[in-house]
Amino acid sequence: MKKHYLLILSIFTVFAFTSCSNDDDSNSNDSNASTDSVLEIDGENFQLKAGVIEEYGESFSGDGYNFDISLFNSEISLVNGDYLPEDDNITGIYFELWSESSSNLSSGTYTQDYSENPFTYTYGDVVIEYNMDTEQASYLEIVSGDVIISRNGSNYEINFDGTASNGSEISLYYKGTLMTY
Repeated sequence: MKKHYLLILSIFTVFAFTSCSNDDDSNSNDSNASTDSVLEIDGENFQLKAGVIEEYGESFSGDGYNFDISLFNSEISLVNGDYLPEDDNITGIYFELWSESSSNLSSGTYTQDYSENPFTYTYGDVVIEYNMDTEQASYLEIVSGDVIISRNGSNYEINFDGTASNGSEISLYYKGTLMTY
């Protein structure tokens, strides 16, 4: 069985192994997250400042189309084709979602299920205070809860309430655009 935490770790590994120099051209974060966007883990709040969406195509076993969302408490900049966090310690949440549409993530309620059918998510993970220098962090695997996606053009509103495998309560609210990777 695929290890859930490896998915979120791979996202942050890209950040950790990508370096940039002062002469790199960069674009600042264009996610425009609202100031009330927040990830809450057992009562501790982390303001969400940026989000990324990645499209991976059609399912091999179901009828859905894969879109992965990562939300972070750090601004993110595009530098030479790579997204880089602006902070040294990052907390974030990741979902592997399955949409009914091949062109975009459909609005609706996504429940956890390994079928890869529309309106399900296969994996959900949280990384807490990933240190860019030491590559150390705490990881939580999401085991229950629904992800509610509302999309209006390029603007997203994302809600989640659920639990992690260790019993931690996790909730999030995100409103803003998502950077496309």
